[in-house]
Amino acid sequence: MFHCAINLHNVFTLPKDETGPYLATLSPEIMLRLDRALVFALGVGDRAGPALAE
Repeated sequence: MFHCAINLHNVFTLPKDETGPYLATLSPEIMLRLDRALVFALGVGDRAGPALAE
């Protein structure tokens, strides 16, 4: 397992042709945390975020 960090302080988009290969796959729990952080950083949506299916 590798440890990684995601910086959401400077969020921007890139054209798909400027991206490289996938570097990692994130677990559903990490994706939920990422989703909630994006909602907070962008000031959109429900701050509670979606519920994680059990």
